[in-house]
Amino acid sequence: KTWKHFSTENNDVEVSPKTGPPDEENWSDWEDSSPEMKCLVCEVAYTRYRDLTAHMSTLHSINLDNITSNLSYYKQVKLINYFRYHVTAGTCPYCHMTRVPDMTEHIRSAGHSNLDHERYNDDRYLFPALDDDYLLCCLKEEEGREEEDEVCVIPEDISRDFTPPIR
Repeated sequence: KTWKHFSTENNDVEVSPKTGPPDEENWSDWEDSSPEMKCLVCEVAYTRYRDLTAHMSTLHSINLDNITSNLSYYKQVKLINYFRYHVTAGTCPYCHMTRVPDMTEHIRSAGHSNLDHERYNDDRYLFPALDDDYLLCCLKEEEGREEEDEVCVIPEDISRDFTPPIR
């Protein structure tokens, strides 16, 4: 067929309001299950980032937005995983006290609020401490913020060193 034949054909497909197009699957029974984000200190999980940060701020005195505001994306990942590794091991991420029975009470009673960057500045914390940690997907890097550890790479002129293969 030529394009003229296609342009004159009637390509209207009847769509039933209940079933959709005849060759398309019906998705009416699909349920949206948003992934949950687990708190850094306790077992509570939320589907919305704002709810999680409000919980951590209110119950654990951890203001995640303030802590991560000046961090690059990778440093935020390291921080989150650092917390997860230590809390899972029963160690306070702030003072490294071991066998803490109630992390929430310990953090509040000890007045922990500041975490030195050097504590979590280790590449091992780039690996997720929690499988499918959706909180890591919600981290944002501020536009225009430069990484303080950023290295400028200057390309070399390799044309003078290049010797073509002999045939």
